[in-house]
Amino acid sequence: MKLYWKQHKVYLYGQLAFLPKAIEGKVLRAAKLRHYFEADNLTAELLDYERGGYFKVEEFSDSTFKLIAINSQKFRDELDKYIKSYRTGKLTTGGSTKPDFESHQDRLWGAAAKYYEQHDKRHGYRPIINWQDIYSTSAAYGYAPPFWETVFTPVLAKQVELINIGYTKTTPDVPTVMLPLYEKPFVELSITDKEIKQAVASRRDEPVLGSPISDLTSPASMVTKSSELDTELQSVTVGVSIEGAIYVELANGEKRLIKKVRRDSAAYNFMNYMLGHQKQDISRGVVQTKVDGCAGKKNMTELAKLCGFTKELLPLKSLYFGGTTETNAHFKASADLNPPHVELVVQREKVIA
Repeated sequence: MKLYWKQHKVYLYGQLAFLPKAIEGKVLRAAKLRHYFEADNLTAELLDYERGGYFKVEEFSDSTFKLIAINSQKFRDELDKYIKSYRTGKLTTGGSTKPDFESHQDRLWGAAAKYYEQHDKRHGYRPIINWQDIYSTSAAYGYAPPFWETVFTPVLAKQVELINIGYTKTTPDVPTVMLPLYEKPFVELSITDKEIKQAVASRRDEPVLGSPISDLTSPASMVTKSSELDTELQSVTVGVSIEGAIYVELANGEKRLIKKVRRDSAAYNFMNYMLGHQKQDISRGVVQTKVDGCAGKKNMTELAKLCGFTKELLPLKSLYFGGTTETNAHFKASADLNPPHVELVVQREKVIA
């Protein structure tokens, strides 16, 4: 089983796939390149990339380089392939634990929601999200939290536009030699997907684990606060009845109607297929060939809407169909809903089993 990439490699691929002009053609010292490459093997690694056709290297000294002729499409294609493996759980950390794709994406949108009021009007909603906004501490994870995988996933899905990425000091006045221990990544992005914008807006009053407003500064306080938040969240599951009712089942067993569809409809068949293929990236081609009534369906996002996740229920779409794009469908049946989301569904018609 293949290992997760190291964070510096994911960062390098994202930088040169999406924002290559930040370093292309510029004279770069070794200190500037340490976030992208193994510091102890810099020259050899640069030459390996050059031989692989990723870019060309002009070497001015043992510690000064210039990268030119960057093949951004090659970086993008390989990053896309890697992210798909990450999303579908095909990688290992080499340890006893590994990241869960959905939970990390939810943390990203939660952090974006935290800054909604601050950025919505002044910047056309372009939040700057730091590592600490999502994770607070790495002590509770048992692996290196996949910040860059989490960030680049919606970029590749064309849900956000990348504005800037980099590293920033978490503590002022740090000696240069100590910087690697006190720098964390950040991203500035613009949310372009309308549905994601609406979902983020609906969460703007929700506390976020790892953020200053949650006052989480240690693993112990994280456990305490997490248990407190769990009492505010409710696990709600999507299902389909044999009569054609797409519904959600609340924690108390009560079922509320999302949408009533015909049993021979594309929505009914698609929903049943996704229930049997959860937490997987299902390509448009697979849906068109394996799901009855979907041969002519070209947009997987529109198919999700046909299942009832539209209009006032649109904020729920990103919770259950998070990662779904025009060309790929991604679904999970259960999600933790906050009180405003629960309120949306309890107002729906009851489904009698």
